[in-house]
Amino acid sequence: MKTKIIDGLIAILSLMTFIVSYFYKIDFQKLIICSISAILFFIFIYEFLKKDIDEGYKIKEERYNPLSDQIMELALLNEENIPIAFWEMYGKSSMVIGLDVGENKVDVNLLNTTYASIIDIEHAVLNYANGNWYIEDLGTKNGTSIVKKDKKKYALTIGKPCLVEKGDIIYISLTKLQLR
Repeated sequence: MKTKIIDGLIAILSLMTFIVSYFYKIDFQKLIICSISAILFFIFIYEFLKKDIDEGYKIKEERYNPLSDQIMELALLNEENIPIAFWEMYGKSSMVIGLDVGENKVDVNLLNTTYASIIDIEHAVLNYANGNWYIEDLGTKNGTSIVKKDKKKYALTIGKPCLVEKGDIIYISLTKLQLR
């Protein structure tokens, strides 16, 4: 705020110098003084106005950040709900969750988790469509469920995509994954 006031005062002083020197009698000195004061005036007016514009942009960015509600990663949670592994989701269109066994490769490998023995090789898939992520159970024995923001646990119907949001916890059998 203090620098803004100083910039404004310098701009006003430069304008006043320009006006006074315009009516000054010697032509060469008049030209130099007018030019310098005009340049200073425009520089400090620009700085004065730029600070208002920058502050306006900062306020808008704080109010709405489009990335703040987007799902960026998937986190594996331990029994205390502490993240112990992460998978990047930003920029992807699909992620298969399951086990890397033999030639079968998945995007989210849960082979080294506590409950790997009750997770299917291709257990579930996350798909990105129309700006949203959806999860779908791929016909598993032990099922897939999700805990939404309302803290209720919903079991997924096989083959039916379910909309997921940032903060939701996905249960792949008993293994917990959180969308972040």
